[in-house]
Amino acid sequence: MLENKQIFYSFIKKYLPWLALGLALFLTNSQHRLGSDEGAILNAAWNIYHDRKLYYDTFEFIAPGAPYLLAWWWQLTAPSYLMAAFLGYLISFSSLVGLFLISQQLKIKRWKFLAPTLFIIASSFWQLLDHNNLNIAAIIWSLYFLLVGLDKDKEKLFLSGLFSGLAVLFTQHRGLIAGVIFIIYLLILKIKREIPLSKIIIFISGFVLPLLSLFIFWEPKILYDSLIKFPFLNYHETNVLPLTLWYWSLAGLLLVIILIYKKTRPDNKNRLILFSLLNFGLLLSALTRPDASHILQSLISFLILIAWLLEIYIYKLRYQLIIYTLLLFIIMFRCLWPPLENLNVWYLVKTIKKVCPNSEKIYVGPFMPGVYFQMRTLSITPYGFLITNQHTSEQFNKALEIIKQEPPSCAILNYSLVEKFNYNKNNPLDNFFKEEYTVVRELGDITILIKK
Repeated sequence: MLENKQIFYSFIKKYLPWLALGLALFLTNSQHRLGSDEGAILNAAWNIYHDRKLYYDTFEFIAPGAPYLLAWWWQLTAPSYLMAAFLGYLISFSSLVGLFLISQQLKIKRWKFLAPTLFIIASSFWQLLDHNNLNIAAIIWSLYFLLVGLDKDKEKLFLSGLFSGLAVLFTQHRGLIAGVIFIIYLLILKIKREIPLSKIIIFISGFVLPLLSLFIFWEPKILYDSLIKFPFLNYHETNVLPLTLWYWSLAGLLLVIILIYKKTRPDNKNRLILFSLLNFGLLLSALTRPDASHILQSLISFLILIAWLLEIYIYKLRYQLIIYTLLLFIIMFRCLWPPLENLNVWYLVKTIKKVCPNSEKIYVGPFMPGVYFQMRTLSITPYGFLITNQHTSEQFNKALEIIKQEPPSCAILNYSLVEKFNYNKNNPLDNFFKEEYTVVRELGDITILIKK
């Protein structure tokens, strides 16, 4: 009887924190919100599921990893939003595990659950089924295997490189920055004669493998035009924002690094160099759009630095209880507020089916591509979304030409989602809908139009 009690208490001690973290992650991300980035992945995967090839049949400038992963997942399960959300949840939960294991590698004991807890709060500000979220998970696991590979098992460096390569396939610029930083760090250790050249070669072998696989499916020119040239030439103008929040994040990062450096053990100095380089690099990646969400996503390894800092400076149990209680209240707040940040997607789908003469033949814009998947239809044009000052006038005109040849039954428009991009409604596509269509229903910021 005593032995059974000990087994039970051991089980509770080991797994109860993970049950609590898993539940908190679910509750903070359980709302079915209408998100543009998630919608881009849903729409791209939905096109792939129907044998349309990314970059050839449909235009995208996001990396192919997330859409193809979701399309493959749907082949195994079913093309439903529930299965897509479940995949996003599994990947995010793996991030919690990765952050916990990294904390253990750094000998963080009292605060080993802090980074996963902070991740739950941070991730509540974006959607789990998001190419950025998948990129974060890949970077976390690459970092973990790098630490393990340098410590005792050099074969794990191949896995570290592999996850770095996968991070590029999910979000090209942030993944590439992380991979290059890891290589720079390995070169620093080589210069200091702390590792052999073979360890660098093992990492790079894993890193280039996913990148080389791209050329099996796409020509180099189409990859360059879609993933490098177009974002570089067209992405910045719609994403110019004040850098105030970015500068404050940089200042906070510098302060934490200095405080850790003053008291950390000599054998952890190298690891502090790694985390410093990675945090600065990822923070630089947020300059493409320095808003709160993207800065949070770029500071994922900063969560570990916070746990590291508290491990050094805060010992007493009562302070741990106070901080974790405060975090619990924040999680509860994120669960309850706002109760619905956007129009319920199910209600939108039901309304479209009700008011559209042919709900399988619709146009959705400017930036709600996920509605195509929710309606189980495909975009009439090669574009899941079109944003002025980002997509070219040639692309707008091409979409208009196709639409004139095959006018959709309905147009579903939501301009509130693109206000942050300084969207210009005076363009050929929107002017066409103003002239040829009439408003039949308004749902909050969403307007449904039917052809006159």
